[in-house]
Amino acid sequence: TQLLALRGLSGFGSAMFTISAMSLVVRLAPRELRARANSLFQGGFLTGILFGPALGAVVLAISVRAPFYVYGFTVAVAAIIAAIFLSTARTQAPTDAEPTKAQGPNLRLIDGFRHAGYRAAFTVSFTVGFTIFGLRAAAVPLYVTEELMAAASLVAFGFFAGSVTQITILLPAGKYADTRGRREAMVIGSVLAVISSVLLTVWQSPTGYLISMGMGGFAGAFLSSTPAAIVGDVVEGRRRGPLLAAFQMAADVGGIIGPLIAGLVIDGYGFTATFAIGIVAT
Repeated sequence: TQLLALRGLSGFGSAMFTISAMSLVVRLAPRELRARANSLFQGGFLTGILFGPALGAVVLAISVRAPFYVYGFTVAVAAIIAAIFLSTARTQAPTDAEPTKAQGPNLRLIDGFRHAGYRAAFTVSFTVGFTIFGLRAAAVPLYVTEELMAAASLVAFGFFAGSVTQITILLPAGKYADTRGRREAMVIGSVLAVISSVLLTVWQSPTGYLISMGMGGFAGAFLSSTPAAIVGDVVEGRRRGPLLAAFQMAADVGGIIGPLIAGLVIDGYGFTATFAIGIVAT
């Protein structure tokens, strides 16, 4: 009971951090650098995900409680940094001024969904959450061990390849979105995601799996930085909380639904049908 209650409280704090951090990035970054700023933000997040489990395994050897102490210490450091460096004076941006007549009034959530760019970013956010963080994260480990009959270590190698590829491509992807256009960057990311899912479906071998995961990381670099930059463009100079929250929630909902659907489809129809759903969704 204590564990569940405190993990729930942690989720509450995580939601507050995610929305406020993204709001800060899109507010401070000028339009011509916004996708690159989001790339740096996402890169830091992915680097932590990549190396955090390795550190956790080392700490776990000390005690089963030790990772929680390390976790608490690192979060406390983050809170201190936020308290010192994220004062109002330090984070003031030109777009924080009162909206002008040209900008119009503050945006409501319904106003965001009336904007084609926001609808596209919201849809991509849900799709990424559903296919990459939901469907694939749940299906791939089972696929590698049960369908390919490979060692469980291959699962880790595949996810490592995808993460390293995404971290490496994030900044170039952000620069492309800033200089060549948001639409082109999202199209590239979506096409690469489809190719990644197709490879999982038709090339059922360890080599095909690793290439697919690397291609998925390539796609993720475009699909993680560009949609957030589009949302920043839409809400620039206006109240941004509800639109950013809904945008983030779309990925979270997709990440929740994805594993449930993956489990049902794998049991009833197999891995090929599961990955085919990912192709259609993307």
